[in-house]
Amino acid sequence: MTGDEHFTNRGKNQQAAIINLWNNDRVFAPQLVAYINQLLAVSNIAKSSLKKSHTVSAVAVADRNIVMIRSILLARLLELYGFNKESKLSVPEVIWQGSEDCVKGYLSALFQADGTVQRDDKNSYCTIRLASSYPALLKDVQMLLSNFGIFCRIVERRKASFRNLLDGKGGQKAYACKADYELIIGS
Repeated sequence: MTGDEHFTNRGKNQQAAIINLWNNDRVFAPQLVAYINQLLAVSNIAKSSLKKSHTVSAVAVADRNIVMIRSILLARLLELYGFNKESKLSVPEVIWQGSEDCVKGYLSALFQADGTVQRDDKNSYCTIRLASSYPALLKDVQMLLSNFGIFCRIVERRKASFRNLLDGKGGQKAYACKADYELIIGS
């Protein structure tokens, strides 16, 4: 959820967790749906929230090459762990208090979603980078990594500005964009 996913208001002050699986990642939808439904069943959140049994499912949008999972129940379950729309912009408390495997899983997923590897053969170096518009999130990740003896730096890559971006209608439009930051592991 911290990486590419988000929460949205579904009306009546109900937040829904939105997970989008693009391109080749769409094949993971059945496994992810099964895992989410297992978590919901164990937590009993579905039973306490609804009169009938409810499960999460995935919806394919073929013309956009995406599979979407949207769930109010998943958002409620994540909220039990202190993970919501506001806390997704920093490392949630459940991760700080989690086991080593929990922290590794969180970091792995975050780097999978927003990380890159930059290689420069000419100068013989390679860096691992994590991008975000939220420097507080990167500072939290920096601290988690330091617990594993991995030291890194955070740099501002681009100042906040208006940028011409695709408008979804075949053209471009100027959008206000936040500053971009990168956490960099390596030289």
